[in-house]
Order: sequence, then C-alpha cells, then structure tokens
Amino acid sequence: QRRVRGIWTTLESLLAAIRQRVKKVIHELKVESPSAANNLVAECLARYDADHPDKDSLDIIPVPITIIGSKYDVFQNFDSEKKKIISRTLRYVAHHHGAHLCYFSSKIETLVMRARGLLGHLVFKTQLNKTTCTDHNKPIYMLAGMDAVSQIGSPPPAPGSRSLLEQWKQLYLASFPQESEAVM
Repeated sequence: QRRVRGIWTTLESLLAAIRQRVKKVIHELKVESPSAANNLVAECLARYDADHPDKDSLDIIPVPITIIGSKYDVFQNFDSEKKKIISRTLRYVAHHHGAHLCYFSSKIETLVMRARGLLGHLVFKTQLNKTTCTDHNKPIYMLAGMDAVSQIGSPPPAPGSRSLLEQWKQLYLASFPQESEAVM
C-alpha cells in the first residue's frame, strides 16, 4: 500500500508535463499545418457528445492519454473504502483531462487482453471494447468521454477548494499523504 502514497504527486507532475509538451507541439504544428493541429484537437473533443453534461467544465488534454492503474492483483486486496477513494479519484482525474482509465495486472490474463486492446486501438486504430466497469471492487475500465461527474460522485467539500479537481486532490491527500517527490 506504500505506492498509493506517491500516486497523486506523480500523476499531477506527469499530466502537467504532458500538457506543457502538447501545448508546445500544437503551437508548432499550427505554424506548419493549421488544419492538422485543429484536426488533432477536434478528434479528442469528438469523444465527448455535444450534449455531454461536463464538456464545458473539463480541461481536456488534446491528445489521447491513458492512465493505467497497474498491479491490480495487489490493489484488489485493499480495504474497500480505500479502493473507493482511489478509484473515484482516478476516474475524476481521467475524466477531467480527457483520458482513458484502465486497471491492469500482468498476472490476470483478462486485464492483459483489455489493456492490449486499448493500446492497440490507440496505436493502430483497431476496434475498441466499449464495455466499461466503474465498480471500485472490480478492475476499472473507463474510456475518455464515457464518464460523468454525476456517475463518479462528488468528494466531500474541502475548505478553500475552488474546483472539483482540487476537492478530489484534498480528499486523496488527506486519505493517503504523499511520501516523496514525483519521479519523471
């Protein structure tokens, strides 16, 4: 359970680095090929229906991103309440940034196949399994654009928190204080 004490710090720093790099690349691409840059952004936004209830409140990173929760074989034995906090937090972070979320274990063949299918879709545009799983007592599998705040739920209000992302962060950090700096 030690690894959960570094998840937030690592996730936050990696997403910030991805966002910064993507912003720079899209800016450079707009100079060379404005239509290619616009198509890239439009493709990511297209995963969200026009009437998606959260579409206007998200901060989508305009490239496909997948958050993989590894070592599910260990995670499945965690206390149910801890799994619930971790799973709902990761679902919200993925949803907020327009990312897929997939729990994985190299020791569970169905999870290997699920992750392989998702990565195959992202790399080779193969057919994607759109069957999702949101039960925190099972391996989470949620595709970008298919979740919603109303399905995830809200964290308890945190003093001084202005956004839902900040509230989820405060809940996670209160439940799992971070032990070390992020590794990039």
